[in-house]
Amino acid sequence: MRRALFKIRTGNGVMKANILLAALCALSLLALFGCPSTPASPVPPAPQPPSAPAPSSPATPVVPDVPVVWGNQTPIAPGQGNINATTNSSNGSSENQTANEGPASAPRNISDRIGDGAFSIKKTPFEPLYIDVINDSEADAILVRKGSFTMLVDSGNFLPVRKMLDGLGIERINVLVATRDDPGAINGMEDMIYGYGVDEFWDNNVTPSSPEYKAALAAVAAKGITVKHPQAGDNLTVNGLDIRILNPQEQRMNGNPDSDAIVMRLGSGKFCAMLLNPTVQERENALIGRGLKTSCPVATFFKHGEGRPVSSLLIEGNAALKDVIISVGPNSDNLPSPTTLARLALKNYNVWRTDRNGTIEVYADWVGNYQVATYNSTSTG
Repeated sequence: MRRALFKIRTGNGVMKANILLAALCALSLLALFGCPSTPASPVPPAPQPPSAPAPSSPATPVVPDVPVVWGNQTPIAPGQGNINATTNSSNGSSENQTANEGPASAPRNISDRIGDGAFSIKKTPFEPLYIDVINDSEADAILVRKGSFTMLVDSGNFLPVRKMLDGLGIERINVLVATRDDPGAINGMEDMIYGYGVDEFWDNNVTPSSPEYKAALAAVAAKGITVKHPQAGDNLTVNGLDIRILNPQEQRMNGNPDSDAIVMRLGSGKFCAMLLNPTVQERENALIGRGLKTSCPVATFFKHGEGRPVSSLLIEGNAALKDVIISVGPNSDNLPSPTTLARLALKNYNVWRTDRNGTIEVYADWVGNYQVATYNSTSTG
């Protein structure tokens, strides 16, 4: 420093002195305040995983308008051709959805209860329900279809049933029901069992008396068909079809076959129908005693439209009833009874008769809309 100052004094380089002084000042400032640091580059924040979208409320399913489709899959509009139809809606209950279909892995032959075991069919629960009351003169036969599930309730005299099954292309019946040991119900049963595939057979577990019924049971045994014995209180839900049994009761009557006949209520979504025709009106107190909801918009009438001195609670006392179907043919008993027809007329029910209208079909969708339609034909061939 002294040399530098000396140099400054004795030399004449003013520029050098100024540079040295500036350097000394800079050194002093550095010692006093420190060096300014270079600003660091900003560190980008760590990427965060995208947040999950807020759960949305499920959209209300839109149920398409389903046309009335008959067995040949040809849409038929009400009022066209030889079709007469009425369209209605029903206010059903969730009761249709509470029955059992049995353990998914259990075979149907694990017991004789209709709710035990599962069917090996394609599940199509939202398909429409078809109930066909087949025109078979004084005999009884009702075909029930729900998607891939098919049930035949009684076989009548077989030929009209065969004609309908073949027309629909049906080769196999999942459930064949013999409601009672009566010629009008089981005359064609043996032919049905040998002529078509049958998965299981339901009867009322009453000792057979007629040769026709004995032959049908022998055919069931020969083909190794699963046998079930439904009774009041039993239920089964298969492919969206709710089947609830109202009769026979646990204690069989073992007298008139009609008293122990299998009576059922069919439900699909908000729609239901009562199949009362296999039995007689005297049994309705037992049917009502089960506590099952019986307010359905459609019902088949007792025993070919029989007449009774008192009104029916299940028919005239049914506030939901709109359409009554009578399975009847030419007979010497003056059926359907004029008394019955008069009472039905007073209630303004739509009355459908197989002797005048031919086969009667009920179509019902899942939301409760239904239609009753008939072919104007009395052919039983």
